[in-house]
Amino acid sequence: HATAPPAAIPPNTLQNRATSPPRMLQRAREGVAVLLWRFCAGAAWERAFTVYRPGTTDPMFPKPLEDRLSLEHRQERLGFTVTIDLDRNFRAVHTEFAPTLTHPDNSDYAMAAARMQTDPQFGLMEKIAQGIRAQLGDSLPKIEASQHRPQNLSESQLEATRLVETFMILANTQMAQFFEQSRLPYMYRNFAFDQTDDEGIARAYYSTKPESHAHLAQYGWVGPYCHFTSPIRRFLSHTHFT
Repeated sequence: HATAPPAAIPPNTLQNRATSPPRMLQRAREGVAVLLWRFCAGAAWERAFTVYRPGTTDPMFPKPLEDRLSLEHRQERLGFTVTIDLDRNFRAVHTEFAPTLTHPDNSDYAMAAARMQTDPQFGLMEKIAQGIRAQLGDSLPKIEASQHRPQNLSESQLEATRLVETFMILANTQMAQFFEQSRLPYMYRNFAFDQTDDEGIARAYYSTKPESHAHLAQYGWVGPYCHFTSPIRRFLSHTHFT
């Protein structure tokens, strides 16, 4: 829809409209997509993150979009895969990123714990996670996501959460290193023990400078860190993903 008077529209534009309807239709579709993204991003910006309450969830994105983006069990979804090559000492030596089409095979903690004992693929994932933690002194359960774990889990279910935490932190550190090396603008998740809030409690903070995450570093995770793995749950992860 043109809002400018005809005299303000260049003749070649009028000709393109007459002779290239597929092109104009494509432009219209792109325009609608941009407007939709702006609306959704604006709504997500106002919420900042998904809020979880007992028995209910307030999604960051509008509910219809949240349902379409969530990795539902065996539903086709667009994803973004981080492929990390490890050496024999379970240290990352190469990382690649690629958009993917995925059909998630979801498991809760109890199901994942059982599959770690019976499914060769899950067993291999657990061996890799154990190797990563071993070269860090097996200290991962004490840090980062442990305070957010579901309560009342069995020991085997805790092993499943440890597996998720290991690969989550690995992916976040590799993404942060990529942006640090490429010198592209990015928001890093830093932590310094001398950075405290009004109550004197040390807090992690965001910065465009890739400083260290001291809490992770004391357990062997050196280098920059970021939030990347929750693009529909946390607005900053969404920004990084985009």
